[in-house]
Amino acid sequence: MASTSRLPDPDGADFDWENYEALVRDVYAALGRAEGVTIECWGRKCKVQTVGGVQRQVDVLTKHGGGRHTYRTAISCKWWNTRVGVAHVSDFALIVQDASLDMGIIVSKMGFTKPAQALAAAKGIGLVVLRKPLDADWEGSIKRICGEITYELPPRYSYGLRMTKQGPEPAQLEDQERSAALLGSPDRFVIAEPDGTGRTLLERVSAACPEPQDGTEFVIKFPVGTKLSLPDAPDHPADGACVHEMSVQIQVPPPMMSTVDIDAEDRVYMIMESVFDGTRYNITDDGEIIEVS
Repeated sequence: MASTSRLPDPDGADFDWENYEALVRDVYAALGRAEGVTIECWGRKCKVQTVGGVQRQVDVLTKHGGGRHTYRTAISCKWWNTRVGVAHVSDFALIVQDASLDMGIIVSKMGFTKPAQALAAAKGIGLVVLRKPLDADWEGSIKRICGEITYELPPRYSYGLRMTKQGPEPAQLEDQERSAALLGSPDRFVIAEPDGTGRTLLERVSAACPEPQDGTEFVIKFPVGTKLSLPDAPDHPADGACVHEMSVQIQVPPPMMSTVDIDAEDRVYMIMESVFDGTRYNITDDGEIIEVS
């Protein structure tokens, strides 16, 4: 998958042959970037030297490779309202040959006549159609998806722990009927019963209330000797405290709704397809190039 910059509106009054050449330049630069393809030149000032020192203009010239040989490809861009005929194929093939280029490609908005296709095949010229999508392009494809997504948010739990813990003097116990400031996830606080059973706060609550409802409140009582362990905060005053009971309040947030409306027709900016090998790309409105065949 490749991409180019955001693209101008082909239906706009300002879109012309020069925009089309720039689009072709960007598409081929994006497609060949991974292989080291670069744009040597493009536009009116892009010229190649043919036999006898005569310079001929080409619309886009790419190059890649190095070492003993640099591969150069000339691209002719035709934003015509008619199909490209034999005359242009013949003239362009001669430029490619006389300039000793490695390859030539003609890109057309409307396609090519049958004789032009036959001559291009004989001369080794690649033919590509780069055009706006048509209704026929959507046959057998999903054109639009509409629907709603419901996001079910997780419940929120409020915990109140009644605990006791030895104070500074061994004989002194402080009974704390208050909520300790426990910072962190409830699945990291472990309540260990005297029989060795250890489960987190969240596991205790889930077992007591497997289907939480908004506004639910309940109390879980623990046997004597049950203790709270805070593996992530061993210095917290509540770590090691004896837990007598835990009060729980549950809040279930209302679901969130989202509307989905994906119109593929609005997303596909241009369709690019090779006449001879059938390779096809969809070019999106934000410049993404997606191979579809």
